[in-house]
Amino acid sequence: MRIILSACLCFGSLFASSAVQAFQLQYRAFQSQAKLSHNRAQVPTLWNGAYLNGAPQVTSDSRASEQAVWNSLGHEISLGSELFYPYVYVDVGLAQTYYFPGPDQRVEDLAPKAGIQILTNVQDRWMPFARLGLSQHHLKLVSRRVETRSLPESVLGLKGVAEDRFAVEREWQDNPRLWNGDLSLGCKLYPVPTTAIVVEYRYSQSLGGITIREKETGTNSFVNDAGFSSETELPGVRLVSQELSLAIEVEL
Repeated sequence: MRIILSACLCFGSLFASSAVQAFQLQYRAFQSQAKLSHNRAQVPTLWNGAYLNGAPQVTSDSRASEQAVWNSLGHEISLGSELFYPYVYVDVGLAQTYYFPGPDQRVEDLAPKAGIQILTNVQDRWMPFARLGLSQHHLKLVSRRVETRSLPESVLGLKGVAEDRFAVEREWQDNPRLWNGDLSLGCKLYPVPTTAIVVEYRYSQSLGGITIREKETGTNSFVNDAGFSSETELPGVRLVSQELSLAIEVEL
Protein backbone atom coordinates (compact mmCIF):
# COMPACT_ATOMS: atom_id res chain seq x y z
CA MET A 1 0.00 0.00 0.00
CA ARG A 2 2.83 2.35 0.90
CA ILE A 3 4.53 1.68 -2.47
CA ILE A 4 1.31 2.42 -4.38
CA LEU A 5 0.79 5.65 -2.42
CA SER A 6 4.37 6.77 -3.09
CA ALA A 7 3.97 6.06 -6.81
CA CYS A 8 0.73 8.06 -6.92
CA LEU A 9 2.37 11.00 -5.14
CA CYS A 10 5.34 10.90 -7.53
CA PHE A 11 3.07 10.77 -10.60
CA GLY A 12 0.96 13.59 -9.19
CA SER A 13 4.00 15.80 -8.64
CA LEU A 14 5.19 15.20 -12.22
CA PHE A 15 1.73 16.01 -13.57
CA ALA A 16 1.55 19.19 -11.50
CA SER A 17 4.99 20.35 -12.63
CA SER A 18 4.11 19.79 -16.29
CA ALA A 19 0.76 21.53 -15.82
CA VAL A 20 2.40 24.70 -14.51
CA GLN A 21 5.12 24.70 -17.15
CA ALA A 22 5.65 28.27 -18.34
CA PHE A 23 5.41 29.43 -21.93
CA GLN A 24 6.79 32.66 -23.38
CA LEU A 25 5.03 34.58 -26.14
CA GLN A 26 7.31 37.01 -27.97
CA TYR A 27 6.75 39.69 -30.59
CA ARG A 28 9.97 40.82 -32.27
CA ALA A 29 10.52 43.75 -34.65
CA PHE A 30 13.85 43.88 -36.49
CA GLN A 31 15.92 45.77 -39.01
CA SER A 32 17.27 43.32 -41.59
CA GLN A 33 20.11 43.58 -44.08
CA ALA A 34 19.88 40.68 -46.56
CA LYS A 35 22.30 39.62 -49.28
CA LEU A 36 20.96 37.36 -52.05
CA SER A 37 23.62 36.01 -54.41
CA HIS A 38 23.70 33.70 -57.43
CA ASN A 39 26.21 32.37 -59.95
CA ARG A 40 26.54 33.22 -63.63
CA ALA A 41 23.56 32.21 -65.79
CA GLN A 42 22.51 32.01 -69.44
CA VAL A 43 19.38 33.92 -70.49
CA PRO A 44 17.62 32.51 -73.61
CA THR A 45 14.88 34.86 -74.85
CA LEU A 46 12.07 33.89 -77.23
CA TRP A 47 10.80 36.84 -79.30
CA ASN A 48 7.20 36.68 -80.48
CA GLY A 49 6.84 36.26 -84.23
CA ALA A 50 3.94 38.73 -84.34
CA TYR A 51 6.16 41.38 -82.81
CA LEU A 52 9.02 40.63 -85.20
CA ASN A 53 6.71 40.68 -88.24
CA GLY A 54 8.08 37.26 -89.12
CA ALA A 55 9.09 33.95 -87.60
CA PRO A 56 9.82 33.71 -83.84
CA GLN A 57 13.46 34.27 -82.95
CA VAL A 58 15.58 33.16 -80.02
CA THR A 59 18.43 35.27 -78.67
CA SER A 60 20.82 34.37 -75.90
CA ASP A 61 22.62 36.51 -73.37
CA SER A 62 24.55 35.88 -70.17
CA ARG A 63 23.83 37.19 -66.70
CA ALA A 64 26.87 37.71 -64.51
CA SER A 65 27.03 36.40 -60.97
CA GLU A 66 25.82 39.06 -58.58
CA GLN A 67 25.01 39.85 -54.98
CA ALA A 68 22.05 42.09 -54.23
CA VAL A 69 21.92 43.89 -50.87
CA TRP A 70 18.54 44.87 -49.41
CA ASN A 71 17.53 46.63 -46.20
CA SER A 72 14.08 46.48 -44.67
CA LEU A 73 12.02 46.16 -41.50
CA GLY A 74 10.46 42.84 -40.50
CA HIS A 75 8.56 41.26 -37.65
CA GLU A 76 8.23 37.87 -35.99
CA ILE A 77 5.98 36.16 -33.47
CA SER A 78 7.22 33.12 -31.55
CA LEU A 79 6.31 30.81 -28.69
CA GLY A 80 8.92 29.41 -26.30
CA SER A 81 8.97 26.78 -23.57
CA GLU A 82 11.47 25.56 -21.00
CA LEU A 83 13.58 22.55 -21.81
CA PHE A 84 15.89 22.54 -18.77
CA TYR A 85 14.61 25.24 -16.42
CA PRO A 86 15.88 27.91 -16.03
CA TYR A 87 18.87 27.73 -18.39
CA VAL A 88 17.64 26.17 -21.66
CA TYR A 89 14.55 27.07 -23.69
CA VAL A 90 13.20 26.06 -27.09
CA ASP A 91 11.14 28.28 -29.39
CA VAL A 92 9.21 28.15 -32.66
CA GLY A 93 8.07 31.17 -34.64
CA LEU A 94 7.18 32.78 -37.94
CA ALA A 95 8.88 35.88 -39.42
CA GLN A 96 7.84 38.04 -42.35
CA THR A 97 9.94 40.58 -44.25
CA TYR A 98 9.28 42.60 -47.41
CA TYR A 99 12.33 43.80 -49.35
CA PHE A 100 12.16 46.39 -52.13
CA PRO A 101 15.07 45.91 -54.60
CA GLY A 102 13.84 48.67 -56.90
CA PRO A 103 10.83 50.59 -58.20
CA ASP A 104 7.79 48.35 -58.65
CA GLN A 105 9.70 45.34 -57.27
CA ARG A 106 9.15 43.43 -54.05
CA VAL A 107 10.68 40.27 -52.56
CA GLU A 108 8.58 38.58 -49.88
CA ASP A 109 10.35 36.42 -47.28
CA LEU A 110 8.15 34.24 -45.07
CA ALA A 111 10.28 32.19 -42.68
CA PRO A 112 9.15 29.58 -40.12
CA LYS A 113 11.87 29.17 -37.49
CA ALA A 114 12.87 26.99 -34.54
CA GLY A 115 15.70 27.40 -32.08
CA ILE A 116 17.23 26.62 -28.72
CA GLN A 117 18.25 29.34 -26.23
CA ILE A 118 20.87 29.12 -23.50
CA LEU A 119 20.49 31.73 -20.74
CA THR A 120 23.00 32.94 -18.16
CA ASN A 121 22.75 35.13 -15.04
CA VAL A 122 19.28 33.70 -14.40
CA GLN A 123 19.10 34.99 -10.81
CA ASP A 124 19.01 38.63 -11.87
CA ARG A 125 16.69 40.92 -13.88
CA TRP A 126 19.02 40.90 -16.90
CA MET A 127 19.83 37.63 -18.62
CA PRO A 128 22.31 37.37 -21.54
CA PHE A 129 21.59 34.51 -23.91
CA ALA A 130 22.81 32.73 -27.02
CA ARG A 131 20.47 31.12 -29.55
CA LEU A 132 21.11 28.50 -32.22
CA GLY A 133 18.34 27.97 -34.73
CA LEU A 134 17.13 26.75 -38.11
CA SER A 135 14.88 28.64 -40.51
CA GLN A 136 13.27 27.96 -43.88
CA HIS A 137 12.88 31.03 -46.11
CA HIS A 138 9.98 30.99 -48.58
CA LEU A 139 10.79 33.59 -51.24
CA LYS A 140 8.42 35.29 -53.67
CA LEU A 141 9.29 37.92 -56.28
CA VAL A 142 6.66 40.44 -57.38
CA SER A 143 7.98 42.64 -60.22
CA ARG A 144 5.98 44.64 -62.77
CA ARG A 145 7.82 47.54 -64.37
CA VAL A 146 8.52 49.31 -67.65
CA GLU A 147 11.99 48.56 -69.04
CA THR A 148 14.01 49.32 -72.18
CA ARG A 149 15.34 46.18 -73.89
CA SER A 150 17.75 45.59 -76.76
CA LEU A 151 16.08 44.02 -79.80
CA PRO A 152 16.96 41.44 -82.47
CA GLU A 153 17.63 42.73 -85.97
CA SER A 154 14.82 43.72 -88.37
CA VAL A 155 12.20 44.31 -85.70
CA LEU A 156 8.89 45.21 -87.37
CA GLY A 157 10.79 45.16 -90.65
CA LEU A 158 12.68 48.35 -89.75
CA LYS A 159 16.49 48.26 -89.98
CA GLY A 160 18.55 49.96 -87.32
CA VAL A 161 16.02 49.72 -84.47
CA ALA A 162 18.18 48.85 -81.45
CA GLU A 163 15.83 48.93 -78.46
CA ASP A 164 12.23 49.36 -77.37
CA ARG A 165 10.19 49.75 -74.16
CA PHE A 166 8.21 46.89 -72.66
CA ALA A 167 5.98 46.26 -69.69
CA VAL A 168 7.98 43.46 -68.03
CA GLU A 169 6.57 41.01 -65.50
CA ARG A 170 9.12 38.90 -63.61
CA GLU A 171 8.47 36.04 -61.18
CA TRP A 172 10.25 33.17 -59.43
CA GLN A 173 8.71 29.80 -60.15
CA ASP A 174 8.40 26.62 -58.05
CA ASN A 175 8.18 28.53 -54.73
CA PRO A 176 11.93 28.72 -53.94
CA ARG A 177 12.88 27.78 -50.38
CA LEU A 178 16.21 28.16 -48.60
CA TRP A 179 17.33 26.44 -45.40
CA ASN A 180 19.38 28.75 -43.15
CA GLY A 181 21.28 28.30 -39.92
CA ASP A 182 20.77 31.09 -37.37
CA LEU A 183 23.03 32.31 -34.58
CA SER A 184 21.96 34.97 -32.07
CA LEU A 185 23.38 36.90 -29.13
CA GLY A 186 21.14 39.00 -26.94
CA CYS A 187 19.94 40.04 -23.52
CA LYS A 188 16.58 39.84 -21.74
CA LEU A 189 15.75 42.71 -19.38
CA TYR A 190 12.94 42.14 -16.86
CA PRO A 191 11.21 45.34 -15.63
CA VAL A 192 8.64 42.99 -14.00
CA PRO A 193 9.07 39.25 -13.33
CA THR A 194 6.71 38.06 -16.10
CA THR A 195 7.64 40.52 -18.87
CA ALA A 196 10.96 41.00 -20.64
CA ILE A 197 12.39 43.50 -23.09
CA VAL A 198 14.70 41.57 -25.45
CA VAL A 199 17.57 43.06 -27.44
CA GLU A 200 19.08 40.65 -30.00
CA TYR A 201 21.56 40.44 -32.87
CA ARG A 202 20.92 37.54 -35.26
CA TYR A 203 23.08 36.24 -38.12
CA SER A 204 21.58 33.84 -40.68
CA GLN A 205 23.30 32.01 -43.55
CA SER A 206 22.13 29.45 -46.11
CA LEU A 207 23.25 25.90 -45.47
CA GLY A 208 23.50 25.29 -49.22
CA GLY A 209 22.71 26.85 -52.58
CA ILE A 210 19.57 26.27 -54.64
CA THR A 211 18.57 27.00 -58.24
CA ILE A 212 15.80 29.52 -58.85
CA ARG A 213 13.85 29.47 -62.12
CA GLU A 214 13.05 33.04 -63.09
CA LYS A 215 10.46 33.81 -65.77
CA GLU A 216 10.13 37.15 -67.59
CA THR A 217 7.35 38.25 -69.92
CA GLY A 218 7.55 41.50 -71.89
CA THR A 219 4.56 43.14 -73.58
CA ASN A 220 4.85 45.93 -76.15
CA SER A 221 2.19 48.51 -76.95
CA PHE A 222 2.49 48.05 -80.75
CA VAL A 223 1.00 44.56 -80.79
CA ASN A 224 -1.26 43.33 -78.02
CA ASP A 225 0.30 40.51 -75.91
CA ALA A 226 3.38 40.38 -78.14
CA GLY A 227 6.99 40.86 -77.18
CA PHE A 228 9.28 38.33 -75.54
CA SER A 229 9.52 35.71 -72.82
CA SER A 230 12.48 34.08 -71.10
CA GLU A 231 13.08 31.39 -68.51
CA THR A 232 16.41 31.61 -66.70
CA GLU A 233 17.92 29.22 -64.17
CA LEU A 234 19.87 31.10 -61.49
CA PRO A 235 22.24 28.55 -59.89
CA GLY A 236 23.88 28.72 -56.48
CA VAL A 237 21.36 31.07 -54.87
CA ARG A 238 22.21 31.83 -51.23
CA LEU A 239 20.72 34.16 -48.62
CA VAL A 240 22.74 35.81 -45.85
CA SER A 241 21.08 38.23 -43.45
CA GLN A 242 21.84 40.22 -40.31
CA GLU A 243 19.08 41.37 -37.97
CA LEU A 244 19.10 43.82 -35.07
CA SER A 245 15.88 43.50 -33.11
CA LEU A 246 13.84 44.70 -30.16
CA ALA A 247 11.16 42.44 -28.71
CA ILE A 248 8.70 42.14 -25.89
CA GLU A 249 8.27 38.73 -24.22
CA VAL A 250 5.41 37.81 -21.90
CA GLU A 251 5.17 34.71 -19.75
CA LEU A 252 1.84 32.93 -20.16
